[in-house]
Amino acid sequence: MLQPNGTVTSWMDGAPQRKPEPVPQADGRVGVESSVRVGVPDGRIAKLVDGPRGKYAVISMPNGHVLGAIDLKRPSTQNDGWTYELVRDGKRVRFVVIDGKGGGNSWVYDVDGRLIEKYTVEAPKPAKSHARVVASGGGAASAGAAGLGFAVVPARG
Repeated sequence: MLQPNGTVTSWMDGAPQRKPEPVPQADGRVGVESSVRVGVPDGRIAKLVDGPRGKYAVISMPNGHVLGAIDLKRPSTQNDGWTYELVRDGKRVRFVVIDGKGGGNSWVYDVDGRLIEKYTVEAPKPAKSHARVVASGGGAASAGAAGLGFAVVPARG
């Protein structure tokens, strides 16, 4: 991967690094909170945070405008057809991004910001049906038409 400063790294070297930050707690002690910024497929930014108050994510536009935040108590939010979720997988927490506008493709990140899985939904193939729908002559419609006054009739020829 070519970096802005001209250096080249492998995809493993280029994984986002967490930045630890001291966070004051309610009891006066200072805990360590770390965060990583991830560019998600819709062009937005997710800040994944792990600290004394738990794991959470803040989703924002590239210009910094915050669109929403999620945590393990409120694990999901939607914006413009995209869904963002924090999912508990045993002891681990995953950040999931789902493209609701594009058919359901999804990306799964660990809390360190590494892409660990990607799911691609194949476009449905058109059905090769040789049946035609015609209006029923009244009375009982076919069961497949759920009583809507239509019957499925096999095509001839």
